[in-house]
Amino acid sequence: MEIRLNSCDTQKASCLALGLSEAEISLVNVDGRIIASGRSDDAGKLVLATGGAAGEARVVAVSPLIEGGRKEANLVLPREGETTNITIMTNGSPASSP
Repeated sequence: MEIRLNSCDTQKASCLALGLSEAEISLVNVDGRIIASGRSDDAGKLVLATGGAAGEARVVAVSPLIEGGRKEANLVLPREGETTNITIMTNGSPASSP
């Protein structure tokens, strides 16, 4: 499963989505158990193996560059043999603005 984490500076009139690198990303099932986790690359991308898990889950992204330090998104995991991509848009923190 591919996860892409993008940051958007909401203080600007137009929003250019930039990949958020070095974010800790976890895939969590409905019981709160971590299915998979890792760190996003320079483009804000991470590929996680779900280990055959299916159904509802949450993606949790943690980075000091995310406003509030954390962002979550709900998703439905793909069935065996299917693939899915999810893009999480985050608001850049005021401290990260030039």
